[in-house]
Amino acid sequence: MKKIYILSWVLCLFVITSCVTPQYVNNITSHQSLKQIQKKSTTVVGLDRVFIQSYEKTFHKNFQNKLEFSHRLADDMAHQLGATGVFSEAIVDFSSDWNHINTMTSKKSYLKIQSLFDECKTDYLICIDDFQLKQRLTVTNNNLGDPNNMSVNNMSVNNNSTSSEFIRLEAKIKIFDVATHEPVLEFDVFSEDQIMFFSYSKSLQDVREKLVDETVAFLKKQR
Repeated sequence: MKKIYILSWVLCLFVITSCVTPQYVNNITSHQSLKQIQKKSTTVVGLDRVFIQSYEKTFHKNFQNKLEFSHRLADDMAHQLGATGVFSEAIVDFSSDWNHINTMTSKKSYLKIQSLFDECKTDYLICIDDFQLKQRLTVTNNNLGDPNNMSVNNMSVNNNSTSSEFIRLEAKIKIFDVATHEPVLEFDVFSEDQIMFFSYSKSLQDVREKLVDETVAFLKKQR
């Protein structure tokens, strides 16, 4: 009878957890509306602010440096935005000078960014910035009433516990109107992928793809 109760409790917890849909996009700030973007063009740039809190060895195994990581993600996003029809055209700009956008208080940086905007031929500019690569651990306790429970990283653990490891990627997206140089929309986006059988490199690639997918899905709703 006790085993049946435990099994029922675990099943109930699984169903409740499965029904909760994560909000992958948050902290949305709309400065003005995106109008008929399916008829507009955009340039995508990836900036070099990548903060690696976990999986540094895996990161450097797959990418030469932080700029390569952001450029490859920007390239993937531009391809997806064009292929799915979110924008009529989406291209990527690999110029590292766009990183001056984070130091606009400097006259040199300000003039450089103004020049880049003037040279940009699309309607919008999408900046992907402030990447955060993290680890998230979860522990599901199958018997919370067991007196032999232990606490690891503020999580109760026992012999009946099931632990899961997730790789988490966060980024900030900022969209500009190229004609006015003014921001149009800002938001944060994140994605996660569960690491299975120590497949760290695969999860790193998968979490990148998921971040692109979540961003594209959100922008598709803005049309």
